[in-house]
Amino acid sequence: MPALDPADLAAAIAAAWKTIAGGHWSAVRDLAREDIAFVEKSAVHLADDLVHGRITQEQAALERDDMIESLRGLQDVLAVEGKILAQDLINSALGIIGGAVNRAVGFALF
Repeated sequence: MPALDPADLAAAIAAAWKTIAGGHWSAVRDLAREDIAFVEKSAVHLADDLVHGRITQEQAALERDDMIESLRGLQDVLAVEGKILAQDLINSALGIIGGAVNRAVGFALF
């Protein structure tokens, strides 16, 4: 029966986790970039419009609220994706560890 090597297990888990995390980032990357770009542009326009008297403070507050809501929506998406990511990482580690233990003991313990 092969012995378990903690360094090999850690390397296998790290490699799997890197792939999994990259996949989850790919799922939200475009939305995150779009929302951040929207808020960046909105902030520049808001400041410029307010400084040059094109909008009132009340209008600026409404625009600020739109930016905040945009980021809160992104926060919700990231929170959900983060929970899914955490579960995928745990399942991956358990699968790798379970497979290694099963090979080491010679039967399906996991």
